[in-house]
Amino acid sequence: MKTRVWFVATAALLLVAPAAHAQLAITEVVEGNGANFKYVEIRNTGATSFDLTTAGAQLRRYSNGGTTATNINLTGTIAAGAFFVIANNATDFNAIWPLPAAANQYDSNVNHNGDDSYQLWNGTAVVDGFAYDWVTGTDPGNPAADGAFHRVGSAYPNNGNWGGVVAVADGGT
Repeated sequence: MKTRVWFVATAALLLVAPAAHAQLAITEVVEGNGANFKYVEIRNTGATSFDLTTAGAQLRRYSNGGTTATNINLTGTIAAGAFFVIANNATDFNAIWPLPAAANQYDSNVNHNGDDSYQLWNGTAVVDGFAYDWVTGTDPGNPAADGAFHRVGSAYPNNGNWGGVVAVADGGT
C-alpha cells in the first residue's frame, strides 16, 4: 500500500511540474533603433500567479550567435494572464512608454542588437525561447535589427511562430 501511494504521489508531481514551467512565454522582443529602447515581454499564460524570484527564473541572452549566455535574474510576481516587461533602462523605456506604463524590471543586459537570442529559464529548465536557433557559434548577421517581434497568440509553447518583424523607428511601433 505504501508503495502505491508513493507511486501515485510521484506521478502526480511529475504531471504538475511541467504545467508550472509551461505557464511562462516570451511574447515580444523589441529593439528600437534609437538609444537603448530594448525590452523583452513575458506572459504568464497560467491560471495562477507566478513568483519569478522563488522559481529562480532567468532570461538568458546569447550574443552574436555565441554559445555563452548572459544571465538576467528575474524578480517579482506575474499575475495570472498578465505581462512582465524587462527593459534595458527606465530613461529610454519611459521616453516611449510614459509612466504609469513603467517596465516591471530594468537590466542593462537586455541589450540585444539584432543577432541575439533569448532563453527563458525556470530554475533548471528552459521553458521558452526566442531565436535560439541562432546559437550556433557563428554570427547570423542582423536578422532582428531595429524590429519588434510579436509572438502569434496561438503559438504556445514556443514553436517558432513569431509572425514576422514590425519595423520600429526610434522606439515607436
